[in-house]
Amino acid sequence: MIRSVMDIRQPPAADRRRMLMRWLKGQGKSTRFLRYSVIAGSFAGISLIIQAWILSGLLADVIDGQLRQPPWAELTGLLGLYLFRGACQWVMLVSGQKASAEVRAGLRRQLYLKIAQLGPSWLANHHSGAIAVRLMEQVDALDGFFARFLPQQMIAAVLPLVIMAVVFPHDWIGGLIFLVTAPLLVLFLILTGMGAESAQKKQMTALIRMGGHFLDRLQGLSLLRRFNQTDAALKQVGKVAEDFRTHTMSVLRVAFLSTAVLEFFAAISVALTAVYVGFSLLGYLDWGPAGTMDFRSGLFLLMLAPDFYAPLRQLATHYHDRSAAMGAADDITELLAETSPGLAIEQLTAEETGKEVPVEDQQFFSTPPLITFKNVDFGYGDSMVLNQLNLQLQPGEIIAIGAPSGAGKTSLIRLLLGFSQPTSGEILVNDQALSSLGETSRSRLFGWLGQAPVLFHGSLASNLLLANPQADQSQLWQALEQAGAAEFVKKMPQQLDTPLGENNQGISGGQARRIALARVCLHNAPVLLLDEPTAGLDNKNRDLLLAQLKQYASQRSVILVSHDKAVLDWADRHIELSEIQKTPGSQEEQSVGGSE
Repeated sequence: MIRSVMDIRQPPAADRRRMLMRWLKGQGKSTRFLRYSVIAGSFAGISLIIQAWILSGLLADVIDGQLRQPPWAELTGLLGLYLFRGACQWVMLVSGQKASAEVRAGLRRQLYLKIAQLGPSWLANHHSGAIAVRLMEQVDALDGFFARFLPQQMIAAVLPLVIMAVVFPHDWIGGLIFLVTAPLLVLFLILTGMGAESAQKKQMTALIRMGGHFLDRLQGLSLLRRFNQTDAALKQVGKVAEDFRTHTMSVLRVAFLSTAVLEFFAAISVALTAVYVGFSLLGYLDWGPAGTMDFRSGLFLLMLAPDFYAPLRQLATHYHDRSAAMGAADDITELLAETSPGLAIEQLTAEETGKEVPVEDQQFFSTPPLITFKNVDFGYGDSMVLNQLNLQLQPGEIIAIGAPSGAGKTSLIRLLLGFSQPTSGEILVNDQALSSLGETSRSRLFGWLGQAPVLFHGSLASNLLLANPQADQSQLWQALEQAGAAEFVKKMPQQLDTPLGENNQGISGGQARRIALARVCLHNAPVLLLDEPTAGLDNKNRDLLLAQLKQYASQRSVILVSHDKAVLDWADRHIELSEIQKTPGSQEEQSVGGSE
């Protein structure tokens, strides 16, 4: 799927529209309910042809006075057709909704996996509000396309042909009227749809802008209040919302106009058929089948005319769903085609492909491995952060890495976690390439405590269970003991059920760090990666956290990065990044292996 998206990133506008439509239709092939919807809709249309034939015969017999007894068989047949048609339409609607739900759920999974593959390095450079809009609003904008437009498009391609196949042997002039007028409706549908697509694209852009703008102001509400800028922010939100309203009304205006145009031309086409039938029955036309047309034939043809144009008119009604889907698909495919710095699009994670890289020796995940950086380069664009980095972490060793801000300490951690990939060189784990490990294997190997631990809105227990969903309460308390957090958690009225808010609301910074450390302990990985683990803590909380870490890391390897001299001295080995990589202007790099 990712490679198919890459193919549609930079074509000309017309080609891109066609490719986006192929991509959308390709998504629909993943669900069987779309076929059910088309089949049910087609049978509903075919039942109308039979219904028109029976009803035209009954009316002709009544008018001609040939009806001598109650037509129970015909009436029963009509009732059965009505019920059958209603059932088919119900199946069509329900199947369309199920098809849409399946496709949107699958697409959201693709997007979540893609964002997970791109990692925090990519996410940090993109607006979370815009991404949230793509995951929610823009995926939901595809609902009408799969639930209504796409099934109706297939029905509109089949049912008129079936009706013409019935009409032509019966009356070739009536069939010719259908054949000539139908393409005109399709032409006007395409012309009005082109304007709708442009308007819908602008609306989607305005929606993304509004979502990001509103999230920014919501997250910075306390700052806005502090500087007395809430009124100004409210006016800005109102201006962005008004811009979205304007674009939405533009889309609706085009949609209504396109539907009105199609209804107008469909009405003219039906009227043309009515004129032909009327003149034929009155004897004004006496050539071809018009000269021999009887009342039943004329009535049958006249009853079929609205049904012939009905699929196209219904398609016009849903054409704005196509425009909405095209606008959303444009942004969605751009996200699916994104690449992260240092991460090639071809390097699909094992999680995405569904195949976790096997590691035969299960001791691989239970004992600290030997980790080796060999001539590793990494940078962002033209700016190199790590240059010819060489480093070995012995099993069970604690290494503290120091360097000025921006020198690449956090990038080193990100490389190990798989958030980014080296530009060149390799990272080995027991002589096995780290890049060969899938997401699950890498997660089992590394435990991570970042600079700003994230605790989600929910209970304290639910935040801990992220590391091990199968853990019981005794394991949770054990992890809290190991992190030095059990004492203050026991003092909380709800203990493990204590609700936590976003941004660590309800607890102090030191408590949040220790809860995050408890989560790392519960994960029970053989290698710990610690990025500024004591940042923002006072000396007392720092010393307490380091003491708990020392105890927990006794049978594990640790790589930590920090500016704090106390933390650097706490480690078994303190290394400066400049010592283990080639610095600008130098001709050789120093390889660090054993103790400093």
